[in-house]
Amino acid sequence: MRYFIVPAAALAALLASTAAFAQSADKLTWSAGSQVGNLDINSSLEGTSRRLLKGNVGEGLTKVVITDGKLSWVPWLSTSWEQVEKTRWRFKLRSDVKFSDGKPMTAQDVIFSVNKIADPASGKTSILNNIASAVKVDDQTVDIITKSPDFFVYRAVAEIVIQPDGWGKIDPKKAGETLVGTGPYTLASVSGGRDLATLTRNDAYWGQKPFFDEIDLRVIPDSGARLAALNAGEVDVAFDLAPDLAQAAPASLTTPATEVDILRINALNPPLNDVRVRQALNYAVDQKVLTDNIRLGFAGLPNGQSVTKPVHGYNPDIKDYGYDPEKAKALINETGANGATINLMCPSEYYGQVGVDTCQTLQADYQAIGLTVNLQFLPHDRWIKEGLLAPQNKLTPPDLFYIQAGSETLDATPQIRNYFTCGTDRSTICDQELAESAKSALSLSDEKQQAQAYQEVMALAHDKAAFVWLTNPSTVVAVGKDIRGPIYNEGSTVYWADWSRATD
Repeated sequence: MRYFIVPAAALAALLASTAAFAQSADKLTWSAGSQVGNLDINSSLEGTSRRLLKGNVGEGLTKVVITDGKLSWVPWLSTSWEQVEKTRWRFKLRSDVKFSDGKPMTAQDVIFSVNKIADPASGKTSILNNIASAVKVDDQTVDIITKSPDFFVYRAVAEIVIQPDGWGKIDPKKAGETLVGTGPYTLASVSGGRDLATLTRNDAYWGQKPFFDEIDLRVIPDSGARLAALNAGEVDVAFDLAPDLAQAAPASLTTPATEVDILRINALNPPLNDVRVRQALNYAVDQKVLTDNIRLGFAGLPNGQSVTKPVHGYNPDIKDYGYDPEKAKALINETGANGATINLMCPSEYYGQVGVDTCQTLQADYQAIGLTVNLQFLPHDRWIKEGLLAPQNKLTPPDLFYIQAGSETLDATPQIRNYFTCGTDRSTICDQELAESAKSALSLSDEKQQAQAYQEVMALAHDKAAFVWLTNPSTVVAVGKDIRGPIYNEGSTVYWADWSRATD
């Protein structure tokens, strides 16, 4: 049984961490390269919408914080959690929370929000795929049921924004135009063809009032123009700048990421169903070019796996394939794949110029070993629909799909379930040995035993070259010299209430 309750003094200290700034009439302006997407944040995988809304207009039962340089999770809309069974977690709810429309948050609101996420059609982030349902225990208590044993549900629920019961179903049009939440800000407007948005401080917020009265978003597609706006003082924060541009900013916030740049391989069809071809794809990549020339040192090596050192399931014994183009050529010739055409799908703007440069470099690497590579850049919505979720959408997945595989909850469970078992909405490999190993590991109810089993799954995935592992990038966010604030989850989660402007 696992139990957590935050001491009252500790929570008070956390809520008061920005108290010295609470009465400022300041505003912060941030810039991004892509437009505001779906405002129903529980159905959105789009970065700009998440940065704007998640944790700011809408909140979760828990919240991720940085303590002594490490990620940890604290109760937020809940007061405590307890694992009462292998697949059942119990959350006690705060009694003083109201939505921005004045209605109190109830257990039914939590149940609705969780069950909405549990719907396979929700478009949820992959870390929530193990959540089956939520049920009411009493007016202040909700149980969350998982499909299999899960030791980190309290981390995953930080990703579920609690919405009013029926939100998006009763009035879909309204849900697409605004968001009612419990957060420190309210969504005042989205305008300019979704290039502009404004949050205003929620004076009825249950917690500590934020430093900034107003948060403004300004979409600037060109990264050079974003940097120029930052240097001119027109914006305070610029996301998704290439490392060379970030170095030219007044200041930057940098944190090692828990993401790994990968190519997901469609191993269901020839020639990529041959493990030797997949191994050749790994040997062909000069990772030093990616880490040093493209990311300018703001990246490490992934060690041949898609999770990083702090993650439950990371295997310290796995190493990268290493750059060996001659071995790659030999494997391609050995399999008769020389001259074969493969498709590489990448986002046109989601990862900025770094993503574009990475994909163009990979195209050259693979053509150098005898393959023909069709490089396709797609806007974010099509990249998700036709690439990431192609299996779910009954579309033929691209041969190679460039993405950053994340571990926001520091747990390998979502990746093992979604990528290494057969027939999931994201899986493009169906190797029986790998799938059985993954299923066995997922079923374990002892945390240490599962961690060891996950390490074995990662080793097997490495041997079978389930992915091409590229880099472990750092997150770099360019800011003005006077701006202070934490960044989480590779910059996709930004709690603007925790940000401030230095006064000295």
